[in-house]
Amino acid sequence: MEDLIREVEAIVSLLAGSTVREVSLRAGDRRIVLRREPSAAGRPEHEAPASSADHPAPGHAPAPVSSEPEAEQVTASLVGVFHHLERPIAVGDVVSEGQVVGGVESMKLMSEVRSETTGVVRDVLVEDGASVEYGQPLFAISAADED
Repeated sequence: MEDLIREVEAIVSLLAGSTVREVSLRAGDRRIVLRREPSAAGRPEHEAPASSADHPAPGHAPAPVSSEPEAEQVTASLVGVFHHLERPIAVGDVVSEGQVVGGVESMKLMSEVRSETTGVVRDVLVEDGASVEYGQPLFAISAADED
């Protein structure tokens, strides 16, 4: 058991210095999953914020950020490939709390992405088929204007 604890501690140390968010280990009938949640800023604490001088990896565009400070963001709940609905949600659409606004495919399984608020879509931040990270903003939604 002490050997296992030392191995887990070594893996935790490796995770702290990397961009890996999850590791799953299986030894016989035991399974250990180590998962690191992003910091409040949406990225691991050791990563520096992106600047305009940063260049994305080939095929990966940086995610735009909503210019509306009061907009709530719908975020990816897991790492995978984002897919819009058959009729994609667009800027100006009104969405309700709990409404499905897209999906994230991970390991050949599709997980629904639901709005956590009711309001008007102000920004669509991810293209169909784009790779997304846990916590990455997908949509910006603000309260509907009352007339």
